[in-house]
Amino acid sequence: MKTIIHKYSGASLKDLKEKYGLGSAGFYDQQGYESEKFFTEHAPKGTYELKLSNDLAGLNYKEQLKKIEKGWSVPHPAIVAEAILEHYKQTGERLYSNYWLRTLSEVGSDGLRVCAGRFDSVGLCVAIDWDDSRDDSLGLASARKFKKNPEPSNLDTLDASDIVVEVGGKRYKLKEIE
Repeated sequence: MKTIIHKYSGASLKDLKEKYGLGSAGFYDQQGYESEKFFTEHAPKGTYELKLSNDLAGLNYKEQLKKIEKGWSVPHPAIVAEAILEHYKQTGERLYSNYWLRTLSEVGSDGLRVCAGRFDSVGLCVAIDWDDSRDDSLGLASARKFKKNPEPSNLDTLDASDIVVEVGGKRYKLKEIE
């Protein structure tokens, strides 16, 4: 499992595809979902703590939901996509090259759940899958949104007692800041 803090810009998947383009540092060249509502939706802007977990692979969607911690929810695919692409841009680390992550309660017009992942040398994939699938390469993304920007002076932790935030080269445990 990878946990990251990401300041989501509010961009839709369409916006992100235009920004990052196609290919290794962007999106996989696919078109099947571009007519779907979720492709142009904008999730709420803000700073999110994301858990991108393949620990829940092999479970169906309902079973995965039961394992999410209190205060966490399943994020929109645009939040997950931007976090993965920005993480790569900043660190060179390619997250989830072998795994998909189920996202929001968002489904395509065919009733299939939206997934993001398999970010390999060909690019980041956005796809769909059945909720009842028990695939060993299909994990789950979960997130919680900070009410304020994560600066030591104004953090609202939302039950985040174990989070460590780095600001100006210094590391702070949120429970020490409260």
